[in-house]
Amino acid sequence: MLDVTKCIIELTELPSEYISADMPSLSMAITHIPTAVYWTIRSIIACSSQMISRIGVGHDYVTSTTEAWELSSLAHKVRNIYEHLTKQLLLCHQHIGE
Repeated sequence: MLDVTKCIIELTELPSEYISADMPSLSMAITHIPTAVYWTIRSIIACSSQMISRIGVGHDYVTSTTEAWELSSLAHKVRNIYEHLTKQLLLCHQHIGE
C-alpha cells in the first residue's frame, strides 16, 4: 500500500516540461490512479478493522478464513496495481531520459 502511494506521488510529480499528460504511458497511469487509491484505502480499512478486532478481543482472536482470504485478495490486487503503475512510471522515466 505504501509503495502504491509513493508511486502515485512520483507519477504526479513528473516534470511537465519533459512529459505531457497525453503521453500514452503517463495518461494510462493517470487513468489508473483513482482505482489505485480506492483499493489502497479499502486495504487500509480491512487491515485496520482486523487489527482493531485483535486488540479488542485479545490473544484469543482467531482469524477466520474469510478475513484471511480478503486480506490475501487485497494484497494480490494492490501488488498488481503497483506492478502496473511501476511499469508505466519506468516508461515515463525512459521518455524523459530521451
